[in-house]
Amino acid sequence: MVNKVFYGWWILVAAVTANIISGGTAIYGLTLFIKPVIAEFGWSYLEVSSAIAITGVLVGILSPVIGGFVDRFGSRKVVLISSVVVGTSFIILSFTNSIFTFYLAFAVMAAGSSGIGSIPLQAVIGNWFRRRMGFAMGIASAGVGLGGLLLPAIAWLILTWDWRTASFAVGVGICIVMPALAMVLRQRPEEYGYYPDGDKPSPLFQTGSTGRPVPETADGVTARKALTTRTFWLLALAYSIYFMGLNAVILHVVPFLQSVNLEPATAAFLATALAIISNVGRVGYGYLGDRIPRKHAFAITFLSQALGLTVVLFAPSALALGLFVLLYGTGYGGSVALSSAMTREYFGRIAFGAIQGWFFAATTLAGMAGPMFAGWIFDINQSYNTAWMVFAAANAFGILAVLALKRNPAAEADAH
Repeated sequence: MVNKVFYGWWILVAAVTANIISGGTAIYGLTLFIKPVIAEFGWSYLEVSSAIAITGVLVGILSPVIGGFVDRFGSRKVVLISSVVVGTSFIILSFTNSIFTFYLAFAVMAAGSSGIGSIPLQAVIGNWFRRRMGFAMGIASAGVGLGGLLLPAIAWLILTWDWRTASFAVGVGICIVMPALAMVLRQRPEEYGYYPDGDKPSPLFQTGSTGRPVPETADGVTARKALTTRTFWLLALAYSIYFMGLNAVILHVVPFLQSVNLEPATAAFLATALAIISNVGRVGYGYLGDRIPRKHAFAITFLSQALGLTVVLFAPSALALGLFVLLYGTGYGGSVALSSAMTREYFGRIAFGAIQGWFFAATTLAGMAGPMFAGWIFDINQSYNTAWMVFAAANAFGILAVLALKRNPAAEADAH
């Protein structure tokens, strides 16, 4: 008798594909529409970029709400509805005739973005995988980086037709493909006769009268209790540190490289290499986190980012730039992958979505402050070096925050 393929792998395939689509359209793809919109309407870069910044704030505010919906209604329903909302936002964008319509499109996009990203997808993966959770979450998050592969297709649509046609096509495509992927998702393996990782029964599980697995009764803490724990705030601090530096690097890496006299093409190549190499970190550190204490793997990602931001001070040395791409790229990729796994490990799965949503909300301000700080430093010094040193020191401090984590946040919550 041939064993069936564990259904969790099909969920992982759907999650990777969904991340490729959302990453390639609602994250990386937006940059392709900025210049055509400005060329048509004559708006300033500040007016256009402010819409994207506001979207980021709204996503942070809405994340706890989306997380609560995931815990209550399941990832499939949340992704199904949210994907239609995001697709509709691109269709609205294609009909832009005023700054109000433009901002409306991004407001609608913000309403749906959290519901097609890591909160629902990592939540369902965290339910289906336990021993291989880090590896599975790393693969899923790598899909976001692979979303950059969609940019040439979107750029071709814009060049061949126009930005309105491209936006409309992207919106329709999302409305068709993403709901189909959502239908693959199943919230908990026990409901379908599986155990996490496809394992056989263990002492953590019992078999109910139906013959199906029954999960352990104490599988985590509620979001309300999590917010009262020292563990939550240490993790929020750690997430904020890497997110602050990451946003700054992603936004300013090309201007920085050009400021140290690299050609635009070379700067663009290195920026692309940084995104690609991050996928190695996502999968590699995710796997490592399944083999050693996960907080130790997480601490190593912070060390890697700190070292990367230190060696880049010696740019434009080819060796320094190569080490920067390798160390910072793998480090931040690992942090992204392990952050969801850390949430699952320390707080369980009964309120994973809501807790992850609160982490998103807590890190929103840091994510905005990082790029602004780096830009302010450059305006003053005509150099990014001070900003990189500050972010490197912050990542070193993040190591201490991670290593200070304790293993029993449930007991902390009960103490309150």
